[in-house]
Amino acid sequence: MCADFAQISESLVDAAIRRARAKGYARFTTTIRAAWEEAVAAVSESLGAYLPEGQAASDGPHARIDYAADPRFARLREVAIRHRAHGVSLQHYLGFLKHFREIYLEVLGADANTAGAAELADRVRGFFDLAELGIAAHWADCGDDTRLRDMQSRNRAVTLEKDRYFAVFESLRDPAFLLDRERRLITGNQAAAELFVGEAGAGEIVYLSTMRARKAPLERALRDLDLWNCENPEGCDALWIDTRMGRLCFDVRVRQIHDAVQNLRLGYVAILHDVTEHRRATDESMRAQRAMSQFLATMSHEIRTPLHGVLGAAELLRDSDPERIGIYRDAIQVTGRHLLQTLNKVLDYSRLEARPPAPKPRVVDLRAVLDDYARFATTLARNAGVDFRIETTTRLPAWIDIDWEMAQQVLTNLISNAVRHTRTDITLAIRCRAATGRRPGLRFEVRDGGAGIAPDVAQTLFEPFGATTPGQGETSGSGLGLAICRRLVTAMEGEIGFCNRRTGATFWFEIPLVAARRPSVPAALASDDPADAITGLRCLIVDDDAISRFVTVEHLRRLGAEPAEAASIRTALDRVADREFDVFLIDYHLPDGDGIDLLAKLAQRGRMGAGRRAVALTANAELISGGRSAFDAVVAKPATSDALRKALTGAGQDSGPPRQAAHDLDGVSPGILRTMVSAFETQWGSDRAALLRAFDTANGQEAAEIAHRMASSCTTLGFVDLAEELAACETRCRRHPPAADLGLWRRRLMPLLDTAPARASGLAKAHPC
Repeated sequence: MCADFAQISESLVDAAIRRARAKGYARFTTTIRAAWEEAVAAVSESLGAYLPEGQAASDGPHARIDYAADPRFARLREVAIRHRAHGVSLQHYLGFLKHFREIYLEVLGADANTAGAAELADRVRGFFDLAELGIAAHWADCGDDTRLRDMQSRNRAVTLEKDRYFAVFESLRDPAFLLDRERRLITGNQAAAELFVGEAGAGEIVYLSTMRARKAPLERALRDLDLWNCENPEGCDALWIDTRMGRLCFDVRVRQIHDAVQNLRLGYVAILHDVTEHRRATDESMRAQRAMSQFLATMSHEIRTPLHGVLGAAELLRDSDPERIGIYRDAIQVTGRHLLQTLNKVLDYSRLEARPPAPKPRVVDLRAVLDDYARFATTLARNAGVDFRIETTTRLPAWIDIDWEMAQQVLTNLISNAVRHTRTDITLAIRCRAATGRRPGLRFEVRDGGAGIAPDVAQTLFEPFGATTPGQGETSGSGLGLAICRRLVTAMEGEIGFCNRRTGATFWFEIPLVAARRPSVPAALASDDPADAITGLRCLIVDDDAISRFVTVEHLRRLGAEPAEAASIRTALDRVADREFDVFLIDYHLPDGDGIDLLAKLAQRGRMGAGRRAVALTANAELISGGRSAFDAVVAKPATSDALRKALTGAGQDSGPPRQAAHDLDGVSPGILRTMVSAFETQWGSDRAALLRAFDTANGQEAAEIAHRMASSCTTLGFVDLAEELAACETRCRRHPPAADLGLWRRRLMPLLDTAPARASGLAKAHPC
């Protein structure tokens, strides 16, 4: 006959809440469902203990029992005392207790079997009759003073509890709003006030009349929020809102306040979480992802197009008529150079990303270098069918201190872009700028007659991959040129930008203008004719790689210089003991030191006087960082005759991350080439065996020196893949790796190194006498 109250507790709570709303008791009760669940649990516990041995309602109460102290109803009396302290009257409490009687009879009656239902109902009525007697008796024993003290104590507790929850609300770091059921603003916390009203302290909107009058900005902010869209009733994922701190992005969440009996004026709480930085980072990441996808599409076009030309011309060359061989060779050369330019752009940018460029200013004759560059730019424009002109002013100083190679690289990128996008003339204007309070500047402007820059492109124009146009034919590009320009100009402490004109666009950059005096030069370099300047120039080539020395010596002899050679620092010092040299071409890594060590020893012996030049000639030019300022130029292997000529005369030298020269064996006679291959094959076997010994004995420094020498040999013959692997091995070995790493490099390199002799032999066969 006893009921399982755990199974019907939810039904009892729902029925109690419905009865409270229907009969008007809701305003005197709690809004929290958990409190209702606790009340039902108290009644069920007492009723469950009473039913097995309790009396029926028909038996009625007994006069001899003190129901005010009856232990069976102790918990119910405790609940009644709490309600009395809250100010609930005995009438209201007993009235709602009678509703509880009906609720239990209703729920238990539906759950009980037919045979015992009447008896169970009679016992339930008996329980509630006696419970009412016990509560009423105890209530009557309590005087007015006791009730007053209870209410005062409870009032203090309620006030403290309210302040505690209010302090939590005010302490939220995120702006928060309390809204009524009609979604009107009740108040906001301190964070909300500071964001939309101005400086405010905790609780000021609630307690200070002056601040309550300033709720209007909060109400306007709420009106601007789309909090109630039908698809997401709990708010939007992100909204951009105007605040006193600017336009910010918030993750907005609106939750309905729990109110089981709909007894509160409060209806909702809205919390705004600032996600501005996250949103901007997300947008930037998505933009970068789109740009990368655009870049990959562009690279696919930029690489596949010339590669198609190379492979197609090579196939035609296989069975071509002798008179057409030259045409196909020219096609391969042109498309191959275009492919190399594209790859160099990507490599240049990756180097700039890995290591910021370091300008190396030198004194130059400004008008002379501009005249030289104008001839180059005129040819570049004329090949595209457009005219080029240069504008200068008489205010330009004659000599300036500038990294001209770096500035020239920026100009070439800008003019190449202009050539692709214009059908009219291109103008390069150079002038001085002197603004009050600013240092003098040298401004370069490249003007074209194209369509200008579209607004949607302008925002990301100088970002990597920001202006790629895959498959647009002659207007296509890698999308890296302007990003490289910005890096270089920033390294020179300058600015770069653009502006649209009525017809076309103007790209400009401005760098600091540092006027200088004309430098003194040695007699051998005083001639205006580059050929005359090199003729008779005494050069010492210091390189431990025999093939590299041989190629460099041959280049210098063709240029008219007088070369001598050395394979180590010791040999080089022996050479300078009884002979003067004008230029030293030095491999950076040598068997008994490095290029910096050699320069220091030459200076100690007085061999690096005024007018002497030091040129770093190495396959690992990117390794020269802190010491590169000791060199007047850095030339990356394999070096062309033109690169060597510029390095010898100072007409051009590298700066920042070294730009790799294209490998070119054109013009090398078959006899010289066979000599190079023979020297390579002779040296390769001994170097390979020495490298294996260094790996096996875990001698990282020796392995680095040998790998450097072998990389130089590979670079000279154009085996770029082998050279890159050996250079990577050299870099790792110089960092004192563990023996296990050397073992991994041994297994990685040996299969590649074994292919080198056959490749060298094939190179000689491809250039017969």
